[in-house]
Formats: sequence, structure tokens, C-alpha cells
Amino acid sequence: MRIISGKAKGRKLKVPKTDKVRPTQDKVKEALFNIIHIKEGDKVLDLYAGAGSIGIEALSRGAKEVVFIDQKPRLVHENVELSGLGGARIYGTKVAIALKVLSKHKEQFDLIFLDPPYAGDEVLITLKNISSFDILNPHGIVIAEHNWQQELPAEINGLIRYDQRQYGQAILSFYKRGAE
Repeated sequence: MRIISGKAKGRKLKVPKTDKVRPTQDKVKEALFNIIHIKEGDKVLDLYAGAGSIGIEALSRGAKEVVFIDQKPRLVHENVELSGLGGARIYGTKVAIALKVLSKHKEQFDLIFLDPPYAGDEVLITLKNISSFDILNPHGIVIAEHNWQQELPAEINGLIRYDQRQYGQAILSFYKRGAE
């Protein structure tokens, strides 16, 4: 696993030594960043961060700050250090708790990426939680990586799916706020 582009291009990142963490494949990560185009100063939330490769890629491409959330953030800490990039905040907690705390502190994000375990309903639950807290900037986007067998609704409590792309067994579903 490596950083694909930006200030830290080419740096290698550590991969998990367990099958409980499924890092986003480089081809999916490259496609994602070709679609979303990180802007200087963007604030990014990386949920279920795992190894942190999505958030680190965003930092390398110019994001101002990335907040990483993972219950076991050791690998995120190691990879942020390996990247040599600043602007990372890392929290070791459950995503549902983190969303409540971020909302309470009135934090908002330009990009929210989530890649929960494929088994179960965590992706749908998390999208519902994101939509019920005011943590997405008005023009921000939410990207959910999920298994190709899991169908997500076109609308979730005001979040509207505007794009969906499949890469092997992974699907990226893109959401934004509906008309307010």
C-alpha cells in the first residue's frame, strides 16, 4: 500500500497483519481521488480508518486537516508518522460516539469517507447517523465504500446518492445533501 499522489507520493504505508481490516485497494483509492479532487484547505473525516490510507492520501493531496476515527488506531498513528504529513487528528473510539462528539463541538467536514466492515448494517447505520448530525458542510460529500452485494438507498434522511461506482467487489456510493 502506498501514497499515490501529492506531497508524500510514493511513500509506503504499513498494511494490517489481520484479515479483520480490509484496506481500500490502490486502484479504488486512485479512482476515488480522480473523482473527488481534494481542494487546498478541505477538512476530511475518515471513519473506520483502518490503516488510514484514504485520509493520508487526502493530506498528501492538500487537505488542511483529516480526522481519523478507528477503534484501534495504532496502524493509523504509524502510517501518519511514516507519511511525514501534518494535519492529522486521530481518535480511538467507536464511530457512533465520535459522530456525536464531533457534532457537539460543531465540527463540519467537506468530505466524509466511511469504509466499515462489509458484514452487517454498519454502513447504513453510519450514513443515517451522519445525516442526523450537522457535521457535513453544505456543499460537502459523503462517500461510502461497501460490498457490491449490499444495496444502499438512493436517499437517506436528506442525503441523496448522486453517483455510484463499482470496482470488483467494492462499490463507492457518493452522497450529498438534498435541496434545503
